Amino acid sequence: MDEILQSFLSPSVLVYIAGVLAIPFLAPLITRARQRKIIRRRRAAGLDDRVLSNPGDGLARRRKESLTETAIVFAAVVILPVLIMMVIYSLPIGLEAKNSETEKLKIAFGAFLLWTLVSGTSVAKNFLGGLAFRCLSSCSNAIQVGDRVTVTDHHGVVKEIGIFFTKIQTLDDDQVSIPSAMLLDEILVSTNAGQRASMVNLPFYLHSVSDAKQSEEAEKIIWETIQSATLFDPAHPLKIFLAQTNDSLVLTAKCYVTSTYAEAEFRSEVTKQVLKAFGEKSIRLANPGTE
Repeated sequence: MDEILQSFLSPSVLVYIAGVLAIPFLAPLITRARQRKIIRRRRAAGLDDRVLSNPGDGLARRRKESLTETAIVFAAVVILPVLIMMVIYSLPIGLEAKNSETEKLKIAFGAFLLWTLVSGTSVAKNFLGGLAFRCLSSCSNAIQVGDRVTVTDHHGVVKEIGIFFTKIQTLDDDQVSIPSAMLLDEILVSTNAGQRASMVNLPFYLHSVSDAKQSEEAEKIIWETIQSATLFDPAHPLKIFLAQTNDSLVLTAKCYVTSTYAEAEFRSEVTKQVLKAFGEKSIRLANPGTE
């Protein structure tokens, strides 16, 4: 056992292991350096540090970060041993010693790949899985930072897509950290898909005894209220649909709010004005608990 252990404690193997462990930590340093450079440019232009001039800049930046991290990991695992072997053969030592060091390095390389791909620790698997998710999400635009998403029964705004964790801030201001590797097997639902505006469904339930005149008047009120709302996005169509249940008439407005982060405020504003107008026109609402 001691002989086997000594064979792996050769200088070349130790350098390789140290490189594999250390080089991936360069990715966050490179990312932070790029972010500081962007911040300096924005400050020089008199712009806010936290606001992007173009919504697509966030996705483009994250795509570069993901590709950089992938290249660094590839370099640590594959290119580094090749460079070490080149250095070994350039050293003024005997051919037998060079071959011995190279053989040990090959064994260490194969063992590392086998351990990582087959029976690696949770940390290694989560690292590779998270890195794969970052690359796939940035290239396929599945989700990105700033999106309002629903993931594993959690709904909120994506604050960060990291290698190990994706952080989501819920409407209750809770921060949920989900392992990024796990998201490769999850269904991802994005409300705004990288866009600033997002669609909102606003259902209003009228009493079942409401006649055609009242439903038309209610539809007119909903239409005019949404059109005059400060957060309504007129660049997208506004549609109102009528449906009937056993206990109510349902008027559902489908429209867009200018900022997906202001959906709650938009809902509150429209609902408040619609209910006020319904009361003035004596339009009865369905009883609580009805569909």
